[in-house]
Amino acid sequence: MKDGSIHCAIYAKIYPRFINRRISDTIANRAIWNSNPVTFDQRVGVIREWLNNCCTKHEYCQPSREKLPKRFIDLRGSGQGRSPALAYSDDINASDPLFRYVALSHCWGTATPFASFRTTRVNEARHLHEISISDLPCTFQDAIRVTSALGIRYLWIDSLCIVQDDKKDWAVEAAKMAHIYRGSYLTIAATSAANGDGGLFLGSVQAGLKMQPNGQSIGIAREGYSSRDSYVRYPVASRRVIWEAPLSRRAWVLQEQVLSTRLVHFARDQMYYQCYFGLQSEDGTINDTGFESLRSGAWATEGDSGMGKRDLGSSRSALLTWWSWVTEYSSRVLTFHSDKMAAMAGIAEHYQSRTGDTSVLGLWKRSLWFDLGWHVDMRHPHPPGDQDLQPRLPGIPTWSWLSIYPGKYTTAPLNLEYHEMEGLKSRIKLIHCSVQWQDEPYTSPLVSSELIVEAPVQTTRLPQPRGKNPLRLEFEAEWNEFLRLTLFLDGLLEGAEREGILLLLLFEDAVYEYALALKLQGDGAYARVGFGHIDRPRGAEGFFSGCESKRATLV
Repeated sequence: MKDGSIHCAIYAKIYPRFINRRISDTIANRAIWNSNPVTFDQRVGVIREWLNNCCTKHEYCQPSREKLPKRFIDLRGSGQGRSPALAYSDDINASDPLFRYVALSHCWGTATPFASFRTTRVNEARHLHEISISDLPCTFQDAIRVTSALGIRYLWIDSLCIVQDDKKDWAVEAAKMAHIYRGSYLTIAATSAANGDGGLFLGSVQAGLKMQPNGQSIGIAREGYSSRDSYVRYPVASRRVIWEAPLSRRAWVLQEQVLSTRLVHFARDQMYYQCYFGLQSEDGTINDTGFESLRSGAWATEGDSGMGKRDLGSSRSALLTWWSWVTEYSSRVLTFHSDKMAAMAGIAEHYQSRTGDTSVLGLWKRSLWFDLGWHVDMRHPHPPGDQDLQPRLPGIPTWSWLSIYPGKYTTAPLNLEYHEMEGLKSRIKLIHCSVQWQDEPYTSPLVSSELIVEAPVQTTRLPQPRGKNPLRLEFEAEWNEFLRLTLFLDGLLEGAEREGILLLLLFEDAVYEYALALKLQGDGAYARVGFGHIDRPRGAEGFFSGCESKRATLV
């Protein structure tokens, strides 16, 4: 690069926009602007620059290492004729201040169950001796290459470090996800790769195009700038590259994005560095302190600053954060629907450890009166084919949002951005609650669950649906036309299923009463069929006025 050069980024929208950088700007000297081709070593240098700045200046961006996974991939000598191999963490001196590891976040792809890049009971002994790099998919090879280039010896990849056909090992290790990603020195995210063959796009970046504009015409002919050698890039960095990437559509990956202290997104166009303090792009056109990688705008930290990561210290903000995660998680895709609980284990463990609350199948004991009012947001599309005829997953109680078919947006009863918890009054009494797992919570089979509550109840009949949305019902109380009910059904109800619906009051405010819609089962217990609210005129008696409380077992 010649002395006095500048670098310009064009945003190709209605009007192009130039970003001018001083000669001394380190970003202007990055290879992505002025070196063609951009080499692997130059890109690793950018990662080192990011890490050095983060490690020395960001006090909150420090890994929290509480539990280690059982296995790592040991890369010692990788690239020097020695193959990587699995290593047990018990044999590693993790107390060494220089010990650190990298974790990989990636999409498995639809062919994964039959792929050769898994550790199983058959090949575990061989993997402890060596793992043939040439047999690994491109994403794994690239992750090994980047980790080694950063001088880090250990790498964690789920499919290789967990014995995939050992149910006990899988349950125990999957339950450590929160610790694994919180404790990683860096998480490598194969953001734009749809499967293991996609790779990290290490050689896909093109440098800026050289141009010689008239300095006066673009307003840069002033001290410290020169138009002698200028460069333009298109497209420039975009946050949507992360939001809309294949990786961000996967439910399993949410916990990896939420819990990782530092994360590098490897996208088709360039790299992006994300930590508690913000997002930076390889070309320098993005340097945010308020970016959130989740579309719902939630993140996990103990402070209000940076990345939009919300405080888990106060009850309202913690609840707001949790339901933001739930909304995001429920919209994402699972290859195996049976993984819906397991893929949430890391986030549930993190929330529980930070708040001290007790997990109740995706709800929380302290706020159970509120959490039971979740509902399916019908403004968003459903997975193709099910059409709500079979809206629930087997083996999960109807009162938990985890029972709802994956891919449907599940939201909180109220938008907590606009409602103060102090204005809500609980009307439900928890009599008994228990959840029993075969082993680790969420990652092992659910053995049993029991929920008994007591609250005011009222019986009603549901009308036939009108309008485009058959799961949203609006009607008046039979005895008072001024009491208007709005119910959001979990699934379609036909004929006699609409008779004898029990509405159970959860909580109320000055205007609305919020209630569960329940249907009596053959064993005398009640299954949830929906949630709704009753609009009462100011000063008028409510829908539940004068009603006696009833004890109900929910299943």
